[in-house]
Amino acid sequence: GEDGAVVFEGGEREENVDVVMLCTGYRFAFPFLDPALGVEVAEDGSEVYGLAYHLIPVRRPTLALMGLPYRVAPFPLFHFQAAYLAALYSGKVEPPTEEEVASKHPPFMRSKGHLLAESQWEYNRVLADLAGVPPLKPVVKSIYMDCSKARREDVLHYKSRQYVRLGDSESDWAVKVHGEDVSI
Repeated sequence: GEDGAVVFEGGEREENVDVVMLCTGYRFAFPFLDPALGVEVAEDGSEVYGLAYHLIPVRRPTLALMGLPYRVAPFPLFHFQAAYLAALYSGKVEPPTEEEVASKHPPFMRSKGHLLAESQWEYNRVLADLAGVPPLKPVVKSIYMDCSKARREDVLHYKSRQYVRLGDSESDWAVKVHGEDVSI
């Protein structure tokens, strides 16, 4: 309400609310896919099964479902998924076999939940290695981790941070807020 309070269903009231964030989340559904592909979606829509690298159906590697992993830096993830697909579709790498996926080697062969979080860095490195492209520079992970920390600590103002990349190593960056260097 106008007084800074939120009233929930059932009448419960929360006072002094600054922000209400409405988040829909995502539920996967692919009703148009032939079941013979072996791609299955969890009943609640939260997971997609039957994929190698959270990306391609083992039985039909010419189909790609990009961007399923979450709690990730999205653009590096998309970059490495696309690089892997380019290598796969150009014949530079072979598609994974059902046996490889069943054995879960190498890592990320089998999708069971798409939450990557901290394992996103290894996931990106695996795809980079498979695609034959350079891996992510350590500075990118370092900046991402700092931005994530800032978001957790101050969701209203973390976007005022401006990151300056100074090189490729983990500590080769600075951060400014309103023009003032606040790097640690």
